[in-house]
Amino acid sequence: LPDTGLYNYNNTTLLYLSYPGYYVEKDTEWKCMSENCKYETYSQDGAIAANDLCDASKNDCTVILGVNWAQAKLNIRFQVNGGTITSKTTDTDGTNYYWSTSGGYVTYHKDGQTTYNTYEKKLAYNASVNLPNYNNSKFIKITKTGSKVNDGAEWICESGCPANQTYDQDKNYTTNDFCDISSKSCTVVLKVNFVPTTLSIRFQVNGGTITSKTTGADGTNYYWGTSGGYVTYSKDGKSYNTYAQEKKYNASVNLPNYNNNQFIKITKTGYKANNDAEWVCVSGCPANQTYDQDKNYTTNDFCDISSKDCTAVLKVNWKANQYTLTYNNQSGSGCTTNKQETYNSTWGTLCQPTRIGYTFGGWWTGTNGTGTQVTSSTKVTQSLTVYAKWTANAIYTKGCYLRGTTIRNFGKSWTCTHPHVHEDGRYYQVYCSDDGVTIRKAVYPQITMVCPDRPSADYVPIDDSKM
Repeated sequence: LPDTGLYNYNNTTLLYLSYPGYYVEKDTEWKCMSENCKYETYSQDGAIAANDLCDASKNDCTVILGVNWAQAKLNIRFQVNGGTITSKTTDTDGTNYYWSTSGGYVTYHKDGQTTYNTYEKKLAYNASVNLPNYNNSKFIKITKTGSKVNDGAEWICESGCPANQTYDQDKNYTTNDFCDISSKSCTVVLKVNFVPTTLSIRFQVNGGTITSKTTGADGTNYYWGTSGGYVTYSKDGKSYNTYAQEKKYNASVNLPNYNNNQFIKITKTGYKANNDAEWVCVSGCPANQTYDQDKNYTTNDFCDISSKDCTAVLKVNWKANQYTLTYNNQSGSGCTTNKQETYNSTWGTLCQPTRIGYTFGGWWTGTNGTGTQVTSSTKVTQSLTVYAKWTANAIYTKGCYLRGTTIRNFGKSWTCTHPHVHEDGRYYQVYCSDDGVTIRKAVYPQITMVCPDRPSADYVPIDDSKM
């Protein structure tokens, strides 16, 4: 054997041998393939004597050497990434698994075992790879409060694979999707791809009007609008985005003041928000739950984001204003209790005052029947003081009155020197009052009535329009 030593099995200019999925350890590149070798493995580097192979001192010797191939492996290990692993799970076949972590890696053992070993997948070149379900209550179950895992990206590369590469636990891979083990082994570390959960709070004007531009105390201009039912804003008046508060798990939440001249300002004619309950839940939070804009909350007060995102929608909790109708009897009586009604309703049944010797002519916004009359069907838009309108009744003396003529004595039969014949030629129209206030109207057949030749101060002529 020449002193040049053994061939380099991987010499591209002379002898080049390769075996996909296998590799050769340095200094043990060749191994004995026959029974008469002196050693089991040999190095291709450096000189070697014939006697190092076999004893050829007396007889010829033939030695067969083969490349000492070793199968390359993909080892996949797993990390909880700050999560918590359930310490015991039971498979459908009744097998119990006991879980923990050590050295940063998931470890486990089964029934009948006491030693925890690293949980890993060992795979040959080009083999199929199925990743475990991180949230399997019958095998591995890893959770992390305030975090979620995105579907289709449950695992993410920590080392040995492409940086930040994500992997779908429901997808079928091959070893090449993790690293190249065509000529060497590879260890890959994957961790659960936890990302923080988020509470997103959006806002609605609930029929109100939002001021289109406000200016903050620092001079910053805010431009406001609505789109898709939500409040939107912009700092340049051109590109608008939904105004939302984005909060991580258990973070502090301070709601905006709906009536802030320097930020959000929402108004609604005839309404204002309830004190200490300015916002009310529309969706994503407890139904009809109200929130105080001056109170400090946490995300848990809106919805549970311990394991998933949540969007809560709040709207201004408008309450119709209450307005008062104040009665001014204007020398009358009977209406002393003011009336209250809500905005945009009607005033409803109104009080009816009385005044001796006068007729009530309704309620008016001005005195003596001036301004606008207010009735039961008048819409409520503001507080009002209303004034009674009075019309004096005609003053009558006791007696009977022929149309247009006064008769002194009360009675039913007189001789009239100036008979006043009714239009039909047969009856006299007579008005009688026995108390000086109430007029009783009667039509009598032709009767004899006595009338004075002329009216005097003792007689009050009848006003036909009052009859």
